[in-house]
Amino acid sequence: MRNPDDDEAWQDFVRVYSPLIYNYCRSRHVQAQDAADITQEVLLRVNRAIASFEYSSKRGLFRDWLARIVRNELSRYVGKKRTGTTVQHSQHEFLEEPGASGEDGSLWQEHFQQHILNVALERTKPQFETVTWRLFTQAWVEQKNAADVAEEQSVGVDQVYVAKSRVLKRLRQEVSRLAEENIG
Repeated sequence: MRNPDDDEAWQDFVRVYSPLIYNYCRSRHVQAQDAADITQEVLLRVNRAIASFEYSSKRGLFRDWLARIVRNELSRYVGKKRTGTTVQHSQHEFLEEPGASGEDGSLWQEHFQQHILNVALERTKPQFETVTWRLFTQAWVEQKNAADVAEEQSVGVDQVYVAKSRVLKRLRQEVSRLAEENIG
């Protein structure tokens, strides 16, 4: 995504993260149009700053950096609503220490994790046969007992475990790719 000529990577980023940012803003009681505006502003800031983003375990994860940008834009929005003026931020402010704290940080983490899992599930599903996906869904998503799933689907219990294992392996790879490697 850091390559400015890679439109496909940027479009993928927008498809993945726009709904997350928008829904997070809405969960913070921001009106739909304002949430859409904030989402666009966050994407603009990310686009401008991503080239200089450097992963450092000391500074936090990509999701923390993105959370900081989102929080800053929400703060700017709230300041603008209160005073009727725009609160300006420097580009470097968005690159400073990224971590999130308190209830807001927990809410962001919750939204981020659930969103990434949902996107990963959507992207992983077409890679498997219908029966494999059904076994996985019942055993892992619905958390049914493997023996019960096997009996219900008329397959061996080992087939349930294999399906669950295969899908989870791919799902973990996709979650990892979506959550952290999207910036590389």
